[in-house]
Amino acid sequence: MKLYRISSIAEQLGIESSTLRFWEKMFPELCPVRTERGQRRYRDEDVQMIRRIRELLHDRGMTIEGARRELKADRERVKSSDSEEKTQEILQQVYEELLEVRQILKNVVKE
Repeated sequence: MKLYRISSIAEQLGIESSTLRFWEKMFPELCPVRTERGQRRYRDEDVQMIRRIRELLHDRGMTIEGARRELKADRERVKSSDSEEKTQEILQQVYEELLEVRQILKNVVKE
């Protein structure tokens, strides 16, 4: 797992380090790993979240509250998508089991 320092992320994304620290307070989903010395280390998923927050606040001009709502909607869309995938898997399994039952019934009728 690759970890990044706050200064490298700030420089890479054109954001002040203080802004990143502020966003951590405003957006609980942004939670970098802390070293024993308390230094922040950002994972790839943290960097993606920072990019999304920057897009909402800077590019789209949303307020912090608006960005929070949008991030919540993002999470709900992901949950819904995961739920749909699980439903499809279950339906596929049921379909395969029904085909097996059908074959068993065909064999019983032939006998």
